Amino acid sequence: MKPDASYIKLQTKLRTWIKQGKPLRERIKLERELEKRFVAAWGFTSDRHRLARSIGRLIWINFIPGFDHCDFYAGANGERVIISQTYVEFPPQLRASLTLENGLAPEIIVATEWAFYNPGNADLRILKFPCSYEKALEESKLRNSRLSEIQGETELKRNEHY
Repeated sequence: MKPDASYIKLQTKLRTWIKQGKPLRERIKLERELEKRFVAAWGFTSDRHRLARSIGRLIWINFIPGFDHCDFYAGANGERVIISQTYVEFPPQLRASLTLENGLAPEIIVATEWAFYNPGNADLRILKFPCSYEKALEESKLRNSRLSEIQGETELKRNEHY
Protein backbone atom coordinates (compact mmCIF):
# COMPACT_ATOMS: atom_id res chain seq x y z
CA MET A 1 0.00 0.00 0.00
CA LYS A 2 1.37 3.39 -1.00
CA PRO A 3 0.51 6.83 0.39
CA ASP A 4 -1.68 9.12 -1.73
CA ALA A 5 -0.57 12.41 -3.28
CA SER A 6 -1.86 14.55 -0.39
CA TYR A 7 0.18 12.49 2.10
CA ILE A 8 3.32 12.84 -0.01
CA LYS A 9 2.69 16.59 -0.27
CA LEU A 10 2.55 16.86 3.53
CA GLN A 11 5.75 14.80 3.84
CA THR A 12 7.47 17.16 1.40
CA LYS A 13 6.27 20.14 3.41
CA LEU A 14 7.60 18.60 6.64
CA ARG A 15 10.99 17.84 5.02
CA THR A 16 11.19 21.46 3.88
CA TRP A 17 10.29 22.75 7.34
CA ILE A 18 12.92 20.52 8.94
CA LYS A 19 15.59 21.82 6.54
CA GLN A 20 14.48 25.42 7.15
CA GLY A 21 14.59 24.91 10.91
CA LYS A 22 10.92 25.81 11.43
CA PRO A 23 9.89 25.86 15.08
CA LEU A 24 9.39 22.40 16.57
CA ARG A 25 5.82 23.21 17.60
CA GLU A 26 4.80 23.75 13.96
CA ARG A 27 6.61 20.63 12.77
CA ILE A 28 4.97 18.50 15.45
CA LYS A 29 1.52 19.58 14.24
CA LEU A 30 2.42 18.40 10.75
CA GLU A 31 3.93 15.14 12.09
CA ARG A 32 0.72 14.46 14.00
CA GLU A 33 -1.40 15.05 10.92
CA LEU A 34 0.76 12.62 8.94
CA GLU A 35 0.59 10.09 11.78
CA LYS A 36 -3.20 10.41 11.94
CA ARG A 37 -3.47 9.72 8.20
CA PHE A 38 -1.00 6.82 8.42
CA VAL A 39 -2.97 5.20 11.26
CA ALA A 40 -6.25 5.58 9.35
CA ALA A 41 -4.80 4.18 6.12
CA TRP A 42 -3.36 1.11 7.85
CA GLY A 43 -6.43 0.53 10.03
CA PHE A 44 -4.63 0.86 13.35
CA THR A 45 -6.23 2.16 16.53
CA SER A 46 -4.97 3.55 19.80
CA ASP A 47 -3.02 1.21 22.06
CA ARG A 48 -5.26 2.30 24.91
CA HIS A 49 -4.63 -0.86 26.93
CA ARG A 50 -0.89 -0.43 26.39
CA LEU A 51 -0.55 -3.99 25.08
CA ALA A 52 1.89 -3.14 22.28
CA ARG A 53 3.95 -1.03 24.71
CA SER A 54 4.03 -4.03 27.06
CA ILE A 55 5.55 -6.19 24.32
CA GLY A 56 8.05 -3.42 23.65
CA ARG A 57 9.19 -3.61 27.27
CA LEU A 58 9.36 -7.41 27.19
CA ILE A 59 11.58 -7.47 24.11
CA TRP A 60 13.67 -4.56 25.44
CA ILE A 61 13.24 -2.36 22.38
CA ASN A 62 15.31 0.37 24.04
CA PHE A 63 18.36 -1.88 23.78
CA ILE A 64 17.91 -3.24 20.25
CA PRO A 65 19.47 -1.25 17.39
CA GLY A 66 16.85 -0.20 14.89
CA PHE A 67 14.12 0.67 17.38
CA ASP A 68 13.83 4.43 17.55
CA HIS A 69 10.99 6.93 17.62
CA CYS A 70 8.53 4.14 18.45
CA ASP A 71 4.76 4.44 18.45
CA PHE A 72 2.34 1.80 19.66
CA TYR A 73 -1.04 0.80 18.23
CA ALA A 74 -3.60 -1.96 18.11
CA GLY A 75 -4.19 -3.76 14.85
CA ALA A 76 -6.78 -6.09 13.42
CA ASN A 77 -7.75 -9.16 15.44
CA GLY A 78 -5.95 -7.91 18.55
CA GLU A 79 -2.53 -7.53 16.95
CA ARG A 80 -0.06 -5.44 18.90
CA VAL A 81 1.67 -3.00 16.55
CA ILE A 82 4.99 -1.24 17.07
CA ILE A 83 6.06 1.40 14.58
CA SER A 84 9.75 2.26 14.52
CA GLN A 85 11.18 5.17 12.57
CA THR A 86 14.91 4.87 12.68
CA TYR A 87 18.04 6.15 11.02
CA VAL A 88 19.83 2.79 11.18
CA GLU A 89 19.12 -0.59 9.61
CA PHE A 90 17.38 -3.23 11.67
CA PRO A 91 19.84 -5.95 12.59
CA PRO A 92 19.52 -8.78 10.03
CA GLN A 93 18.97 -11.30 12.83
CA LEU A 94 16.05 -9.32 14.31
CA ARG A 95 13.32 -11.48 12.78
CA ALA A 96 15.01 -14.64 14.05
CA SER A 97 15.56 -13.07 17.48
CA LEU A 98 11.87 -12.23 17.80
CA THR A 99 10.72 -15.70 16.70
CA LEU A 100 9.75 -17.79 19.70
CA GLU A 101 10.36 -21.51 20.16
CA ASN A 102 6.80 -22.26 19.02
CA GLY A 103 7.39 -20.35 15.76
CA LEU A 104 5.32 -17.32 16.78
CA ALA A 105 6.85 -14.16 15.30
CA PRO A 106 5.85 -10.65 14.35
CA GLU A 107 5.18 -9.68 10.78
CA ILE A 108 7.75 -7.03 9.84
CA ILE A 109 6.79 -4.60 7.09
CA VAL A 110 9.17 -2.01 5.67
CA ALA A 111 7.01 1.02 4.85
CA THR A 112 9.52 3.85 4.59
CA GLU A 113 7.31 5.70 2.10
CA TRP A 114 4.89 6.28 5.04
CA ALA A 115 7.47 7.90 7.38
CA PHE A 116 5.91 10.69 9.40
CA TYR A 117 8.66 11.51 11.89
CA ASN A 118 11.41 12.60 9.49
CA PRO A 119 10.33 11.57 5.96
CA GLY A 120 13.20 11.00 3.57
CA ASN A 121 15.67 10.42 6.40
CA ALA A 122 14.06 7.85 8.68
CA ASP A 123 12.93 4.37 7.69
CA LEU A 124 9.52 3.29 8.94
CA ARG A 125 8.99 -0.32 9.99
CA ILE A 126 5.77 -1.87 11.17
CA LEU A 127 5.99 -4.83 13.51
CA LYS A 128 2.68 -6.66 13.94
CA PHE A 129 2.70 -9.07 16.86
CA PRO A 130 -0.03 -11.73 17.15
CA CYS A 131 -2.22 -11.23 20.24
CA SER A 132 -0.85 -14.45 21.77
CA TYR A 133 2.78 -13.29 21.42
CA GLU A 134 3.09 -11.61 24.82
CA LYS A 135 1.91 -14.64 26.80
CA ALA A 136 4.10 -16.98 24.75
CA LEU A 137 7.08 -14.65 25.24
CA GLU A 138 6.56 -14.54 29.01
CA GLU A 139 6.30 -18.34 29.13
CA SER A 140 9.43 -18.59 27.00
CA LYS A 141 11.34 -16.24 29.32
CA LEU A 142 10.14 -18.20 32.35
CA ARG A 143 11.21 -21.46 30.71
CA ASN A 144 14.59 -19.95 29.78
CA SER A 145 15.16 -18.61 33.30
CA ARG A 146 14.30 -22.03 34.79
CA LEU A 147 16.64 -23.66 32.29
CA SER A 148 19.38 -21.19 33.30
CA GLU A 149 18.79 -22.03 36.97
CA ILE A 150 19.03 -25.74 36.22
CA GLN A 151 22.17 -25.21 34.16
CA GLY A 152 23.64 -23.11 36.99
CA GLU A 153 22.84 -25.81 39.56
CA THR A 154 24.36 -28.46 37.30
CA GLU A 155 27.49 -26.34 36.87
CA LEU A 156 27.78 -25.88 40.66
CA LYS A 157 27.46 -29.64 41.22
CA ARG A 158 30.04 -30.30 38.49
CA ASN A 159 32.45 -27.83 40.11
CA GLU A 160 31.89 -29.40 43.54
CA HIS A 161 32.61 -32.81 42.08
CA TYR A 162 36.00 -31.72 40.68
